[in-house]
Amino acid sequence: MAETSPLNHTAGFGLREGKGYLLDNGHAGSQRLNYQYLIWKQCLGYTLHPVIRDAVGDHPRIAEITAGTGLWLLDTAHDFPNAILDGIDINLSRLPPPAWRPSNIHRLYNWNIFDEVPAELEERYDVIHLRLLLLTISGRDPSPVIKNVIKLLKPGGWIQWDDLSTAHTYVEKTDEKLETKALDKIRDFVHSEGRHDWVFDLPLHLLKHGFEESQLTFYHGRPDLICHDTEIHLMTIKEFNGQMKADGREEEAKQLDDLIEEAYEEAGRGAGVTTPRVVCVARKRPVPYAVREALS
Repeated sequence: MAETSPLNHTAGFGLREGKGYLLDNGHAGSQRLNYQYLIWKQCLGYTLHPVIRDAVGDHPRIAEITAGTGLWLLDTAHDFPNAILDGIDINLSRLPPPAWRPSNIHRLYNWNIFDEVPAELEERYDVIHLRLLLLTISGRDPSPVIKNVIKLLKPGGWIQWDDLSTAHTYVEKTDEKLETKALDKIRDFVHSEGRHDWVFDLPLHLLKHGFEESQLTFYHGRPDLICHDTEIHLMTIKEFNGQMKADGREEEAKQLDDLIEEAYEEAGRGAGVTTPRVVCVARKRPVPYAVREALS
């Protein structure tokens, strides 16, 4: 095997931090999102967290922000046929057309989570679901997202935020003698020098901004899903690579191409890279009784 290409991975998943969503909005990106969703569901075993499922009753109004290709929304619509669901994203073209959606998916909204909350969406929802915002959070501070989400929720409504524990990404081997120079570099790339460690503090951020009953749960990768996790990591990095080429960073992109190919070779010999998932849930503080009386 050729020597692993040098790679300046100091930025990792933060290499375009603050420049908006940077992954593929085309066919390849949709394929990766669908694959990624199915593995997440295998890992978590649910769409809506059990704590929320037991709390919201039979007829909740639910919205998913960053709806992507809509698979979470579709699954949740089937799991909760009495719920009313909306999808929210800056790109709604990947969702099925209206004729192919479950009837309880009510509306789709084109909206950027960092923009002002539309008046018609204020305090509209019992549940807000978000997933994988770590690539769009700038400056290691999720506060702008949380401040907007709490405006969308009714008093007593719930947030479910699914993301990755990138700091705990690790390389797994079927044989400790296997060399994994490329996969080790992929692991370091995902670590991103701690840029996404704010995920661990999500409960504290939520408590600070008007939530209560906040909890964070870790889901470590199942051994039978490590191959799939590896594929998803490499597919994601290929999308990064496409953006690097578009930015004119040809030499770095060539290095990354070589690294991806070497990582695939190592994976074929019985190694992989996987990242634990985390789910944070919290409840918006209800309006105090005295305030309700004053407003009534």
